[in-house]
Amino acid sequence: ASSLFFRSPLISNNKLSTYNATKNPIGYYPNEREFENTEIQLNENDLIYLFTDGYQDQFGGKSNRKYSRARFREKLLEVSEYPLNTQKEILENSLNEWQGNIKQVDDITVMGVKWKSVVNL
Repeated sequence: ASSLFFRSPLISNNKLSTYNATKNPIGYYPNEREFENTEIQLNENDLIYLFTDGYQDQFGGKSNRKYSRARFREKLLEVSEYPLNTQKEILENSLNEWQGNIKQVDDITVMGVKWKSVVNL
């Protein structure tokens, strides 16, 4: 079973912060834990990224190593200045370049959410 959405990063004012999520497997697992709630203050244009560990676990590069969590976070910070559709393209291209001809080893899910305030008229 794989974990989903753990240590989700928030990018605010070009700074990356992480928030730990409850670590539970996807699907049935006999020792599931109750999910914990975390409240955070969001500012205009903050970005929240939710993802599986698939992107960072892909093999490639010159030494055929995993992409890595640190490299993935750096890439998220790098792309955060662009519109979401451009971020998607950059992330896809970067991963394809990293992997080269190496077969994908895990499922990959990355979701970015940009916070916008709603104005009541």
